[in-house]
Amino acid sequence: MKILILEDTRAIARALLAVLERMFSDDAVELVWVETVDEARAELEGTDLLISDYRLVGGTSAEFLDAEVAERVPFFVLSSDTEFDFSERVLESARAILEKPVDSEVIQSVVRTFLEERSSAT
Repeated sequence: MKILILEDTRAIARALLAVLERMFSDDAVELVWVETVDEARAELEGTDLLISDYRLVGGTSAEFLDAEVAERVPFFVLSSDTEFDFSERVLESARAILEKPVDSEVIQSVVRTFLEERSSAT
């Protein structure tokens, strides 16, 4: 399984990676961290779950999520913003939209729910 993290704040990305590494310490999970939409686009193939920051250097992830992710890859969004510029499709497709700071248990819960849904679908 491959989890892609799109986050341009290094400290937050490291914290997310640490939470996920603890969750999957015994499993074969590839964790990939990228800082830009272009890097995420290059890594999207084979991704099973995307965790995306909303506000990035130079803009937001809204267009990327709408045009390239919403119907292809399960995802959830992390943001310190309370106002979003998401399309209806993104709002309907997102597993969750979580406000930063996010407790590690909440992230684990969202990821576990995704894994349970994925497991029951196969």
